[in-house]
Amino acid sequence: GSVGLYQTNKSTKKGIIKYPQLQIKLTNSFYNVLPIVMNKFGGSIYNNKAASKNKLWLDTYSWMAYADNAYTFLEWIYPYTMIKREQIEILTQFWKIYQPYRQNKYMRLDQAIIDDYIQKIKNLKRG
Repeated sequence: GSVGLYQTNKSTKKGIIKYPQLQIKLTNSFYNVLPIVMNKFGGSIYNNKAASKNKLWLDTYSWMAYADNAYTFLEWIYPYTMIKREQIEILTQFWKIYQPYRQNKYMRLDQAIIDDYIQKIKNLKRG
């Protein structure tokens, strides 16, 4: 699976607004696991159709969740994590800082803070 914090653009009457998006993704070749996760935490399931690209591959399915659904899943899974633990800790810090800005459309979190958290997550993915 993967966890991430990404910059997304949203079109408004005033132009394009950048905002951070918390995203998680679980991928499995056994489909039946993913609806259980989706029913508990929301999100969507996608068929990656790997078998159509190579007959030796199995199709894989991905469950993806964003924002509050992703955060709820990360809180639930955190005690059981080892490899993604530091990423989840950073995302949790960010999500707590970001909440007041999500609730008030007239407030914007400083872009430098958002960029810093995005970079911290990217750095952990490479190392």
